[in-house]
Amino acid sequence: MNICEKIQLLIKEQQLPWFIQKRIKKTRNTYYWFKNQINHCFKPKSDKALITYVCGFHGETGGAIAAASIANLLATQYRVEFVTPYSSDINPLLSKAVKQVKHASFNSSVFICDAECEHAFYQKIKAHNIPLIISCHCLPEQLHGLEPAFIVKSLTYADKVHFVSAIQQVAFGLNNQQCKVIPNTSQKINKTQVTNNTGCVGNLSDSRKNAAASIDITLASNANAIHLWCAKEDIWKNEQVVVHQWETDKEKIYNSFDVLVFMSQLETFGLVVIEAMSAGIPCLLSDIPVFQQFSSCPGVIIVNENKKEQAVNALNELLLNKENLSQEMMNYFNEHYSTKAVFNQWDSLVKCILKQ
Repeated sequence: MNICEKIQLLIKEQQLPWFIQKRIKKTRNTYYWFKNQINHCFKPKSDKALITYVCGFHGETGGAIAAASIANLLATQYRVEFVTPYSSDINPLLSKAVKQVKHASFNSSVFICDAECEHAFYQKIKAHNIPLIISCHCLPEQLHGLEPAFIVKSLTYADKVHFVSAIQQVAFGLNNQQCKVIPNTSQKINKTQVTNNTGCVGNLSDSRKNAAASIDITLASNANAIHLWCAKEDIWKNEQVVVHQWETDKEKIYNSFDVLVFMSQLETFGLVVIEAMSAGIPCLLSDIPVFQQFSSCPGVIIVNENKKEQAVNALNELLLNKENLSQEMMNYFNEHYSTKAVFNQWDSLVKCILKQ
C-alpha cells in the first residue's frame, strides 16, 4: 500500500481530524484537475460538436455523481468540457475524455447545466444563442436546498429539461415537448462472492433513507446480517448490523450482500437499485412512486414496510431464489440502464437539440 492509499484509508476510517480530511480532499481534487490539464495538452484537435457541462453545486451528492456520469457518457462520442474549480469533489469522478476547465468559453454547440446555477448564467447562454439543456435531479420542494421558486424558474431557461424519472415530470408539471426523461446509468458491477446477507447503500445517516426499517425487516428474516454502506456511526450495536464508512470500490460493496433492502422514503431515481441490478442482486424496495419504474424487473419486489410479515416473506423468497434471478436482472439492466442504452437516449436528445 503506497502513501496515497494509506492517507485515503485514514480518511475513510475517520482517523484524522475533519479539517485535515478537508485539506487532503482539496489536494486530491486539485491533483485530478491538473492531471486532466496535462492529459488534454497532448490531445489532437477534434471537429466533433462541443458540449459544455456546468454544475451549480460541487459537493459529494448523488446529483454530482449523476452529472459526472452524464459527462463521461457523452465524452465517448462528443467533445465535452466540464466547468469545475480546482477543489471540486467532482474532479476525481470525471473520465480522462472530459476536459476540466475553470470557465465556460461560450463557443459550445450545447450547454448542459444543472438546475442550481445562477439565473444570470443561463441568461448569458441564451444571449449567445447556444441551446441549453437543464438536467434536473430534484423535486420542486425537495432534494436541492434552495427556494422552490428558484428551481422552477431555472427550468424556464431550458430548450429542453432533462429528468431522471417520470415522477419529476409530473411534479414539475411539464409536457413531453418541454422535457425528456432519461434514467441514470451505471457501469456494470461484477459480483464474485455469495453470502446470505442483505445490504443497504446510501447516506444512511439521513433519516429519509429509513435504514431502521431495512434493518428491522432483515433481522426478522433468514439473512445472516445486513451491511450498511454508509453510516457515520454505529447506533445499532448489533452484531448482525455491520456498519461501513463510504467505499468507492463498488465491487467491495456489492460483494458483501446478496439482496438489496432499501426502504427509502424519498428518491428521484434510485441509483443503488440499478447498481445492484447490474450485479444481478435482487432488490426489496419500499413502496414509493419512483420505485415503480423497477417493478417489471425480475428479482425486484416492492413492499409496504408497515406490512412486516409480507416484507419478511418476500425477502426470504429473494434470498432463496437469488441465483435463479441473477441473469434475468443483468439482462434487464443491459436493456434499460446500461451505458449503451442510456447513451443512445442522450445521443438522440443532443442531436435533436443541434438540429433546432
